[in-house]
Amino acid sequence: MEREQGGSIHRIELQNFKSYKQAQTIGPFKRFTAIIGPNGSGKSNLMDAISFVMGIRSAQLRGNVLGDLVYNNDTEEGNDEKRKAYVRLVFLPDDGVEVHFQRTITAGGNTAYHLDGKPCTWDQYNNKLMSYGVIVKARNFLVFQGDVESIAAKSPKDLTQFIEQIAGSDDLKVEYERLEEEKHRAEEECSANFAKRKALLQEKKITKMQKDEADRHLRLHEELRTTKNESHLFQLYHLDRELEGGKEIITKMTAEMAQLVGAQGLAEKDIAGVKKEQQAAVKESIVAERKVEKQRILLDEQNPLLVKNKEEIKRGTKRLTTAENNLTTRRSADATKLAEIAKLEQDLLDIKEAEKAFAQEIAERAKQEGKLDMEDAQLAEYNRRKEEAGSKTYRLKQEQEVLDMEQLRERDEKTTLEQRVGELEARIQRLDAQAGQNKQKQEDLEKGLKEDKDSLVSMKKKFSEVNEKGRKSRIQQDQIRTKLDEVEGKLREAKADQKESERDKRLADTVESLKRHFPGGAWAPGGPNQGDTELADTVESLKRHFPGVRGRLVDLIKVTQRKHNLAVTVALGRNMDAIVVDDDKTGKDCIQYLKEQRLQIMTFIPMSTIRVKPLDERLRQLGGSAKLVLDVIQFDESIERALLYALGPTLVCDTHKEAKKLCFTGGERHKMVSLDGTLISKSGIMTGGMTGNMEAKAAAFDRQALESLKTTRQKFVDEMAELGSSRDRQVEAEQTKQVITELETRLKLTTTEITNCKEKATKLNDERKTMVAARERAIPDVAIFQSKLQERDIQIQKLAKRINEIMDRIFEEFSRAVGVSSIREYEETQLRQAQELAEQRMQFSTQSDKLKSQLEYERSRDTMRPMAEAEKAIEKVKAALELIANEEKRVTAAIKELTEGLETLMVETRSKRARSEELDVKVRELKDMSQAKTAQLGKVKRQLALKEAALEQVAERRLDIVRSCELSDISLAEPSGGRGGGDSADADMDILEDTMDMDADMRGGKAMSGGLDEIKLDYSKLSRALQKSMPDHERNKILDDFKLKIDDMTLDLEKLAPNLKAVEQYEAIKEKEKSFLEELEAAKDHARKATDVFLAKKLERTEMFMDAFNHISSHIDPIYKELTVKPGHMLGGTAFLTLENQDDPFLYGIQFTAMPPTKRFRDMEQLSGGEKTVAALALLFAIHSFRPSPFFVLDEVDAALDNTNVEKVAHYIMTKSHQASGKGGSGFQSVVISLKDLFYDKADALIGVCRDPVDNSSITYSFDLEKFKY
Repeated sequence: MEREQGGSIHRIELQNFKSYKQAQTIGPFKRFTAIIGPNGSGKSNLMDAISFVMGIRSAQLRGNVLGDLVYNNDTEEGNDEKRKAYVRLVFLPDDGVEVHFQRTITAGGNTAYHLDGKPCTWDQYNNKLMSYGVIVKARNFLVFQGDVESIAAKSPKDLTQFIEQIAGSDDLKVEYERLEEEKHRAEEECSANFAKRKALLQEKKITKMQKDEADRHLRLHEELRTTKNESHLFQLYHLDRELEGGKEIITKMTAEMAQLVGAQGLAEKDIAGVKKEQQAAVKESIVAERKVEKQRILLDEQNPLLVKNKEEIKRGTKRLTTAENNLTTRRSADATKLAEIAKLEQDLLDIKEAEKAFAQEIAERAKQEGKLDMEDAQLAEYNRRKEEAGSKTYRLKQEQEVLDMEQLRERDEKTTLEQRVGELEARIQRLDAQAGQNKQKQEDLEKGLKEDKDSLVSMKKKFSEVNEKGRKSRIQQDQIRTKLDEVEGKLREAKADQKESERDKRLADTVESLKRHFPGGAWAPGGPNQGDTELADTVESLKRHFPGVRGRLVDLIKVTQRKHNLAVTVALGRNMDAIVVDDDKTGKDCIQYLKEQRLQIMTFIPMSTIRVKPLDERLRQLGGSAKLVLDVIQFDESIERALLYALGPTLVCDTHKEAKKLCFTGGERHKMVSLDGTLISKSGIMTGGMTGNMEAKAAAFDRQALESLKTTRQKFVDEMAELGSSRDRQVEAEQTKQVITELETRLKLTTTEITNCKEKATKLNDERKTMVAARERAIPDVAIFQSKLQERDIQIQKLAKRINEIMDRIFEEFSRAVGVSSIREYEETQLRQAQELAEQRMQFSTQSDKLKSQLEYERSRDTMRPMAEAEKAIEKVKAALELIANEEKRVTAAIKELTEGLETLMVETRSKRARSEELDVKVRELKDMSQAKTAQLGKVKRQLALKEAALEQVAERRLDIVRSCELSDISLAEPSGGRGGGDSADADMDILEDTMDMDADMRGGKAMSGGLDEIKLDYSKLSRALQKSMPDHERNKILDDFKLKIDDMTLDLEKLAPNLKAVEQYEAIKEKEKSFLEELEAAKDHARKATDVFLAKKLERTEMFMDAFNHISSHIDPIYKELTVKPGHMLGGTAFLTLENQDDPFLYGIQFTAMPPTKRFRDMEQLSGGEKTVAALALLFAIHSFRPSPFFVLDEVDAALDNTNVEKVAHYIMTKSHQASGKGGSGFQSVVISLKDLFYDKADALIGVCRDPVDNSSITYSFDLEKFKY
């Protein structure tokens, strides 16, 4: 912020302030005013007065409270007027209109502010000060005693806070922190609302599913109620007709049961033993599969480690190569240094030897020349003539001495410049060496960057491939899993269908009864089921020996619906196990093979020679449920002739009645078979009933479908195993992603280092240019000095010649008297020899010092530490590579061990799985083989139990059915009113009572016919089809259909387990979702606004801070150079500021670095007191230049400075004091307290402060120095 206009302090008026008693006027103040006086006189109190009127707190003015600032005189302690004090500063702006700033301390110890004599608030007062560039909070207008040392000792964080105060961004700190906290709260609120909505959506999804399930449950429940009512009415209708013969049937079956009890126990024991063994085998197979899966998981965990180790070895090898190259460079630098040190040491020895030889030569010369001996009279004459010559040559000698002094001074300056040129040359050489090392480092980094970029491209490509492969594998797995679920569902249905129905039980009971009466039938243990395995083996053997063998007919077809199994079996008859061959030759060869191998007899159907008739398409249009048997099976077209031969135009229909109707009505007869196995031939012969043989043959289709489903399931399981586990792909993807992240991080670091190298190269180049420019500027100066020295030598020689001529005239006679050609020449010879000796020694000393300086520099260069660090880095990389290599070996060995173990476990698993499957087959075979033995007992027992339960519980069943129908509004009584002509309710109650009486009679063994005949039910709601007379198997089939339908509905209802309140809950959740969505949007909007406001405030604070920092950073180096420049070091020192964090600079520290001339880089704490003071002053002046106040008050800032630095600081302040101070100007009025004459002799005015011994107070005197300057 630029000030509106400049100005200066004109004078200060104060009263009773600290050591100043009563009213005093101090001033006028000039552009550069120095306050001087002895210690304790009150100089600092004058500075406190300026600080006080500018609004500084009393705590910073060496007072605890305002009352401590009032002049204190014990004799006037009771006078309240004397306890008041004020300070008035008269400020003179550039427009010439005085502005009066006054701050008063009241008798009560309070403070008051006045502007131009008018009371005002602190804000008005402060705003007026700020309009002239005076920032009280930042104290940009004064430096207290000790502030310089505190500036030099500030920590990076404290320096940041100090610059924040200067920048004004400190005013935004509280608002910034508040907005940041508000932003965090808004983001947390948004996250919480999002989590609530997510949970609600999950709840909504679950509730929607529950609602759909509840709707389905109600629908199914209604259908189930209707079906149950119809089933119960059907059962009541037919139970009324079965009860008459029930007692006789039960009596017969009870007698038969007594004979089968023994056989039943043995059959159950055999089946239980086989099942137990099968369960154990399945359990072992499952345990083995779990071991295999566990082994695969362990193997999956090791594979990514192996990939990671290989990648780390590759990166470690690269790091090792880089470290070895770095070590080679370090060793080369160390060898160069040692060689340079050896050369410098040898040069130093050579100089010492030359100096020693020169000293010996001087001694020998002195011995040879000897000294002149004179008598006393001659010596007196010599002295007299010497005085005469001195008086006559006095003026000339003074001129010569002046010229000699100037010659000596300029010769020294020339020597200094030559040394400076030498130092610049050495610095240029060091900069070239550093530039070469930096260039080599940059080339190595760029090479590594290229390799890392190539690796990154390769890894990203691999990552994409892994993700794409994983995506495809997931899709394939989902497809296979869907198919696998379908197959497993079919398997469950097939296994469920294997359970015997009530109809199968009754049919099996009949078969057992026939077995009991006719033990030698086909259902005996030597029946058809016994040789199924042998028959299959024989067919496979025929296929291997004779290519024309197609297989058994039963294996070549597939029944589309299970209900047609028995009908197709009956239709095929003896051709079911017939073998289909291509021609009669193959059939004959097969028969011959069977004879030779003594195998069982088989029937062959040669497709090339059999005679078949074409089908009549009209048979497919007979209507009803009639279909061609060929249409209910699936087969290959190549065996169609064999099926036409075996089945012909045989038709299948649902019921025996329908088959009979189609067969005997009309002019044409057909071969018919019904679903229950009844066969009607064209001739009218009917074959009915069911045997175990036919049932077993029909079951072959179920086993065939079951085996096919198992094969398909195993195929899908194998495909899932080939696709691999998703965890393996996920681990590989994560590992690849980790490598990509590491490469990207390394790329960023390498790019940063390359940028640093480039910046360093630029800096080195700039510094070299500066050094070269300085050298080029110094070389002409050397030539100028040389020219001046030569010209002055001529003048000195002329003066010396004139002096010599005078001396020769005066000493002419005396020289002849003492026997020398010239006393002057003799003395000059002696003097010249002494001068030559001194000059030669000075030259030796200069060369020796230069070599020592170079030698000290070379020795101080630490080349061993970088070399040791490089060697440590190599050892560290090698150790890391060794650890990684060992880890790779361990992982490889573990993978090998796990792979071998996995193979062993898989072999074991396959073995146990095969054993389980063998036992499963054995169970089925044992069931089939033991069916003839165990079915007789089990099925007769079930039939007996069924019959007894049907008869004993008929009353309860009737009662339950009547109650169920009553609840379903089904009237059971006849429409005429039933017994007694009462209403329907009474009729229902009578029915219930009769049913209960009948049940009691059954349990008591009484006759039931009388009670049953008396019960008359209303069957008008039962369809005629269900009321017609039908055989047991057909009635049982209908009951089975009812039961199956009811069981399916019941199972579906049990699976549902609905939440009947889901509808209301779903609507409530929808309303709740709307509310949550509104809250979420509001939270998002609030978070977005809070973030925008926070970022705006952060940007404002950063810009304010960086404006100040950039200004101070750019000004501190020129100021420091100006304060540290000196002869021989024209460039001065270097100072700069460095941010610890570029993103949030005001939250971190600022490093202040100052390097005095000819000094290496050191921490601020390692600088001397004077160096710290100069650095701190440079920082203060740079800070002041950012927001310059029109005046700058400094209290003994030169205390720690020597005379040279005092003069430089004084010169800088004097220069700034006389620069323009208006808008845009950088000058300022300086008010300095100092005790050093080198400082205050450059001031425009002096204000002297001393103590008045009478009043024990301070008084001042002003002294204008401008009229004494010229």
